[in-house]
Amino acid sequence: MRGKTILIIVFIFLMGAITGWLSSRMAAQYFFEKETRKPLKERFENHIIRAVQPSPEQEEKIKIIIDEFGDKHQEMRKRHRKEMMESVEQLPSLLQNDLNAEQLENLNKELKRMKNRNKKGRKGRRPPPPPPPE
Repeated sequence: MRGKTILIIVFIFLMGAITGWLSSRMAAQYFFEKETRKPLKERFENHIIRAVQPSPEQEEKIKIIIDEFGDKHQEMRKRHRKEMMESVEQLPSLLQNDLNAEQLENLNKELKRMKNRNKKGRKGRRPPPPPPPE
């Protein structure tokens, strides 16, 4: 009899934990993923409008200005990203005299991994870090 009572209590606890986990996932998807699916410019615009709380006339002007700002900002991000990638690609040649062959090979592998990761984009959770070298 006592064993049945303990099993029932454990079962109820597990069901509560599972229900709580599922409901928190659903809430997170409902509240957060809707916002992150929007383009960056639109999220920024919504954030600014929420913070400023403008009148309807002001809101229209703000949207026009933010639209222009967003285009300029996007162009700056593309240009900066290109410059960063060019800089990273120069790194092996700069370190060539200071690293041995194995270290250079490891560096090239890591840079290639980083480049591929950036091409794929980040979706969901990040993979775990690689194991430490032995």
